[in-house]
Amino acid sequence: MEFALGHLLKTGPAGTTRFAFQNFAINQNISWDSVTHIFLPFGFSGGVASLKGDNLDAAVRLANNPIARSWAIDAFEQVWTAKVSVMLFDPSTYMPQRVLYDYSGAFSVGVWNDQQIDLSLDSILDAVTSEIPARRLHRVQVGNLPFTGQVRV
Repeated sequence: MEFALGHLLKTGPAGTTRFAFQNFAINQNISWDSVTHIFLPFGFSGGVASLKGDNLDAAVRLANNPIARSWAIDAFEQVWTAKVSVMLFDPSTYMPQRVLYDYSGAFSVGVWNDQQIDLSLDSILDAVTSEIPARRLHRVQVGNLPFTGQVRV
């Protein structure tokens, strides 16, 4: 059995998709979830570290050329959001088979040199505890709350 991994990247201002790219089928468009993804050579680093879903730092790496710079600068300066889908592809038809996992975040840091552009993605996880931020309990949600540590049942 042969496995082929690739990535789909959707990015734009929060709540919208301005660009949709894929890095698997060279010089081809791939349609997934009613969105056409055009080919863009890019790399993605990021993953899920445990069954709890703890995310590692993630980044999108692009070749430094005028086409990539034209939208990468906007993505960084306007804090665009991005969704990267790590996919299994059929190597004979270049069609996506299934999503292994999705990573969503906002572009937070951008650096480049003569060869490459690196855009870091902030996740939704809390920066201090690396967990999904906890909800606060309010009286409207749960009724009266005790205001002492000495509660007897």
